Amino acid sequence: ERCELRCATVVRYVAWNRRGVEVRAEVPGGSAGFRAPRAIVTLPLGVLAARPDDAAYVEFAPPLRAKQPAFDGLATGPVVKLVLRFADAFWE
Repeated sequence: ERCELRCATVVRYVAWNRRGVEVRAEVPGGSAGFRAPRAIVTLPLGVLAARPDDAAYVEFAPPLRAKQPAFDGLATGPVVKLVLRFADAFWE
């Protein structure tokens, strides 16, 4: 089965149903449309949380209303990572 990976492509619209997926995107020099039987969609948290008036917003048709509460609960922030190394495993 053929597979494509598109770089420098900003997706603005994803329509999906049982017959397949249609994507509309901005590409260098204009816009483009793509169709496929399936698509893997990966988006940064900021895009998932974006609202229609945000520049990062991606429109889904039908809308992902059932997923919106989960998107709204996602957050990014500072992370503190602490790594401890012990000479002996005292917890066994």
